[in-house]
Amino acid sequence: MKKLIDALCDLIRFWCRSEKVRFLLAIVAVVLVWISFFWKGSEVVTEYITGVSLSKLSASDAAALRGLSGDAFGSFGALFSALSSVLFALSFYFQFKKDNKQKFESNFFQLLAGHREIVAAAVYYNDGGGELFSDPPHARGRILPRVSRRNDFVEAKGKACFYHIFGLMKKDYKALKGAQKAVLPKHGELNDTRGIAAAAAERVTKEYGSELHHYFRNMYYVVDYIDNAEGISDTEKRFYASLFRAQLSSYEIALLFYNGITEIGEEKFKRLIERYSLLRNLDLDLLFSVEHRSFYVEAAYWSEEEARSKGVIKN
Repeated sequence: MKKLIDALCDLIRFWCRSEKVRFLLAIVAVVLVWISFFWKGSEVVTEYITGVSLSKLSASDAAALRGLSGDAFGSFGALFSALSSVLFALSFYFQFKKDNKQKFESNFFQLLAGHREIVAAAVYYNDGGGELFSDPPHARGRILPRVSRRNDFVEAKGKACFYHIFGLMKKDYKALKGAQKAVLPKHGELNDTRGIAAAAAERVTKEYGSELHHYFRNMYYVVDYIDNAEGISDTEKRFYASLFRAQLSSYEIALLFYNGITEIGEEKFKRLIERYSLLRNLDLDLLFSVEHRSFYVEAAYWSEEEARSKGVIKN
């Protein structure tokens, strides 16, 4: 019995979390009060005002007594009118929220479609020097069919571009790290691995600006649009951000990781990456160093369960 009661309580709590359910419960409550009032309410109010039990009077005397206390019902009529006005206003409020959410979703999915178009249009060329780094086993058969090779010439399209661009960034990182006692503007000495990683990311972004500048600007705009959406709860915002995150390949997330620590990324994008856990599916094996994970706070890597346990996501 106790388990049954607990289950019923959980079900009631679940229903009460929904604004629509609360609205419907309010309507039902008002209707029940109204019905009970017209059923027995007149007798109760009359007896309360006069102090006389109507059951002990004849029908004519009871009717006369009700007439004497009829003015008391005016206040109840005003009460029900007020409740009706509140319910009417609430119905408009929920309709507004519904329309606002539909508009948000329409724009959001258009942005997702635009992001996919940008990715599909991306092209990578390497006209010499061979491959940047060896193909990992999990990439074979998934990335390589989208890559054309003629001797040392490599052409990649779509998501395969980010595999090669990330390889170039990794190559630059190793080259910069191998330098001794050199200084990078805005990044300190080369023995600062964060500065080296940021410098490598900025150099590659500049070199492949035609693909990456537009790509990262659009990526930032999508997440910023979610963040600034009105009438959308924080839990819903995380849900839409997770839909966007699901569009990203492992190499795209790795590129996002290092772009977020560049000067521009640190200023604008990094806080959104952490707020919406965009690094949730980051492949740590792709990091230039496992120590780089500390470049972001733990919230950037949270799963939905972890975010829920921290109270960020409400059931």
